[in-house]
Amino acid sequence: MQLLDLGSNNLQGTIPECLGEMDSTVVLDLRNNNLSGTIQANFSTGNNLRVIKLHENKLEGKVPGSLINCKYLELLDLGNNELNDTFPKWLGVLPNLKILNLRSNKLHGSIRASRNRNLFAQLQIMDLSSNAFSGNLPANLFENFQAMKLIDENKSTPRYVGNKYYSVTITTKGLNHVFVKVLTTNIVIDLSKNEFKGQILSSIGDLIGLRTLNLSHNGLEGLIPASLQHLSVLESLDLSFNKIGGGMMDLILSRTVHTKGMMDYVDFHSQEAVVIME
Repeated sequence: MQLLDLGSNNLQGTIPECLGEMDSTVVLDLRNNNLSGTIQANFSTGNNLRVIKLHENKLEGKVPGSLINCKYLELLDLGNNELNDTFPKWLGVLPNLKILNLRSNKLHGSIRASRNRNLFAQLQIMDLSSNAFSGNLPANLFENFQAMKLIDENKSTPRYVGNKYYSVTITTKGLNHVFVKVLTTNIVIDLSKNEFKGQILSSIGDLIGLRTLNLSHNGLEGLIPASLQHLSVLESLDLSFNKIGGGMMDLILSRTVHTKGMMDYVDFHSQEAVVIME
């Protein structure tokens, strides 16, 4: 069985361990049910899973370590559950992982440095929003995002990541959007609604493929780094509800003059800094 899609039903109980032992399965979709307890599925070595969608359930506990065996995994969506764990940076060794959604859980702690310089090299969408991550923004993590350091120059023929089972919900321009198909140009980082502190990293300016960057509702402070002017294809930038000062007008003017993008929403009130670009 290559496809197991039981999404949007009223399934209850726990996820059985045997689901991780179905070596021929490519897509495992159990989203939007009432599944609870820990993720007991033991993902075996040699499995062929490319898509795992368990979001919008009531799953608890830790992100299962057996996911490390999913060498072909491209999309992992565990969002909108009650997972209580630290950041599973070990997922970064998965060579094909492109979409990681851990939003709206109870994940916590700082995202610590790793000696591995090749983590999340193919990642193009990372959503860690609405958790309790703390500490400084993870510099070494951003430095590893090799796929985000490229701009897809193919404008004539749209290309997509995978098939219809690669859909994902992304918060952009202040609204939740369901992308039924994910374009290869959808490069997104969402770390909003956490407890990050310190300054915005200048190394984010190296991620020139970024279309959406959301760092709102944290405790970030200091100045907006001038390197963000290098994000020439950026469409949505949300820095609201932080303690950031200065540099915003320089960024706006640079984006307006040096690219085709124009701002259609700017909000500075209540120490907010929101910029949305078209």
